[in-house]
Amino acid sequence: MVHLYGGAQAGEKYNEEHVPYKNLDAADLQLITALLKKEKPDIIVTGTSDNVERLLWQVGAELKIKTVAILDHWTNYQKRFLQNDTLVFPDVVCVMDKFAKNEMEDLGFPIEKIKVTGQPNFQVILEDARKLTITQKEQFRKKYGKKGFPMIVFAPDPINQEKFEVYGYTQTSILENILQVIGGRFPLLVKLHPANSDMSIFQKYKKEHKITIIENMSEGDVIEGADIILGMFSMFLVEAVLRKKPIISIQIGLKGKDPFVLSRKGLVTTIVNQKDLDKALEECIATENYNQYMVEFEYINNPIERIIKVIDEI
Repeated sequence: MVHLYGGAQAGEKYNEEHVPYKNLDAADLQLITALLKKEKPDIIVTGTSDNVERLLWQVGAELKIKTVAILDHWTNYQKRFLQNDTLVFPDVVCVMDKFAKNEMEDLGFPIEKIKVTGQPNFQVILEDARKLTITQKEQFRKKYGKKGFPMIVFAPDPINQEKFEVYGYTQTSILENILQVIGGRFPLLVKLHPANSDMSIFQKYKKEHKITIIENMSEGDVIEGADIILGMFSMFLVEAVLRKKPIISIQIGLKGKDPFVLSRKGLVTTIVNQKDLDKALEECIATENYNQYMVEFEYINNPIERIIKVIDEI
């Protein structure tokens, strides 16, 4: 028997799929200890996104319950496994590919606990892509498109001013970089990140009719209907590549190491200055040739089955 728990963001996904679950949104040590003592699970399977999961690994170890974490992105490795500046690690971490494993090894993570299984959501994305009909793809263009104009979608990471010192840019600074090129001449569609709760920062751009916020459309429908996807480093760009769509990573002002995995793999060149962005977008719009921004990305097949095998063998 499987008992499914999740916080607010996960709960939205579960509700979309009509999957029953119980809420677990508080990173409270006593609450989680009491829960695990009551449920007495044989194994705990988590993601790697917040303190709740780190507490589950910690308490699981204390209660001698096996724990498996599934890593889903090539960013913030250390942050995902730190609790109060202390490394907290589950019994096994399933990662997307050897590239992620090597990067984690370079950072000093216990390599014997890392298993390469693939990214499970990629399997879901590819299955969804095969099911999409021409009608579904046209729905997005019909709702948001303007005849004679390219469908340009910007999918920002939820980087606010507080994170400027980390990245060297924010979601609105990158938006303004894009608008310097196309603002007023071409429509720009914006698909906000699910974690982007503050809509107010985009209101002035909407009022000036420079952007349209995409609402009530799935990521898959948006990507399939777009001509090109602009972003920074989120999984939305990787999903676009899986769906055979051209992408441009824009990180003007970037500080430190590039967080975009396809750039670190040498598959794309991240744009880090306005001059290069001007050239790239002007060429795309003038020629309607987006092929130079198509990317071939190798991924591991059947990740869900591989993860299940790891869970069975732990």
